[in-house]
Amino acid sequence: MKKTTWLTLFLACAALVIVAAFIFHERGKVATPKEEAVKEAVEETPAIVQEKKVKPETTTVVRKKISQPVAPEETLDPGELALEKREEVKKFFAYLDRQDYIKAYALEKGTYAHFLQLLSKLSSNPPVVSGEMKDISLLMQNMAHFCRVTGKKNIVLFKDILSHEKDIIEPTTELLYEWMLAEINAESGEIELSLEGLYEYAAFFLNTIAGKAYLMRRDSKTRILSIYYSVLIIDEADRENLNRYGFDILPVINYLLDDVSTYGGLEYRDKYRERLDSLKNNLRNRAS
Repeated sequence: MKKTTWLTLFLACAALVIVAAFIFHERGKVATPKEEAVKEAVEETPAIVQEKKVKPETTTVVRKKISQPVAPEETLDPGELALEKREEVKKFFAYLDRQDYIKAYALEKGTYAHFLQLLSKLSSNPPVVSGEMKDISLLMQNMAHFCRVTGKKNIVLFKDILSHEKDIIEPTTELLYEWMLAEINAESGEIELSLEGLYEYAAFFLNTIAGKAYLMRRDSKTRILSIYYSVLIIDEADRENLNRYGFDILPVINYLLDDVSTYGGLEYRDKYRERLDSLKNNLRNRAS
């Protein structure tokens, strides 16, 4: 299987989530056939979306976890954890397939298969991380990288999804990051991810003119999340002695901490600050 080297999995995948379907009903009320159909759909809704969308003041809420692990994640072996995360991610795509605005794109094999196909294209055509300023043609290729590799239709598709699902990007991005790490640690999976490949895209976003320009064109939340997960990936690579460009993320962490602290649109702000502070301290200890 081809190695996946697409950090924007975080952006595209985070967009590929759904607004929760849920029902409200009086206790003891006999459900109509239509309500039963809605209930069945709710039970197929990913847990993250249900937790985000269902309001606490409602009377009775139908909920169901995506998958109930037989043991805490800490005790799962890498293969079991990868399978669990994979099924959660698949459920996002399966639910997305039932959305009317996605049906309009007439994706023959569904969003999950379509996404994997795009991953394959992107893994075969990574951006240039080193030397883009030595050749203007390389810089131009990097500037148009995602549109050039995925095609204009897919860019429109991603923008459409982002416009519909922008309010749940944070929990979904976190899930997708955990899924990617689980796939990397597992011996086998439906797609083969590599930390080396993810590192290339993280370095592209943080250390090239084209990557920085790409992020500056995004909204504040998307930009902050992209930088945040890029930092996590490069730190992970550094721990595994895979930081082949010798990229120093400490200045980026300081910049990002300021952004996280001042931007008011982050649901998980405290979690991001805590982790970045921890990374900052660990980096200083490693350097000493």
